[in-house]
Amino acid sequence: MTDQPPLDGLTSFAALADQLHFTRAAARLHVAQPALTKRIQQLERTLGVRLFVRTRRSVKLTSEGEVLLEKARQVIRAAEELAATARREARPRETARSGGRDPLLGGLEALHEVGVELAGQELGVGGRRGEQEQRNRTQARADQQQPTQTARRQEPHAVKLQRYQSDCSVHSRDVSALT
Repeated sequence: MTDQPPLDGLTSFAALADQLHFTRAAARLHVAQPALTKRIQQLERTLGVRLFVRTRRSVKLTSEGEVLLEKARQVIRAAEELAATARREARPRETARSGGRDPLLGGLEALHEVGVELAGQELGVGGRRGEQEQRNRTQARADQQQPTQTARRQEPHAVKLQRYQSDCSVHSRDVSALT
């Protein structure tokens, strides 16, 4: 039994046959030009037939390539129809599993319920329960150990500015006394 041609090889073959230009066909397929070249070479090895005549300036279908092009397009259409049928068949089953509702709507409702539950809980900044409580306990311990620093942290800005200015004037007097 011979290897079956890969679907991406057939789509590459059809795109190159339409464009007759490797760079444009690669752009159409959203692949790099060397990748397209490798796909075509692999397809030619798999089929045992040369599909294109390549020169430095042009690409042309061989007579074998012309015959196989229509068959390749039929396979590509059949694969697209298979995928479309699978998508259509999958949707009613998902709806039936979700109780007759659209699965997307059910997913949005579930996300909303989770959001409501989270809004009812007190979460810390990190998003985990208990982190904020831990920070509060740590801050309380620090407040007990260093009451003057905590008191200064909570002072209004104007008071802090006055304290800074008076500290600066004291230091400047000390410096002038030394000279």
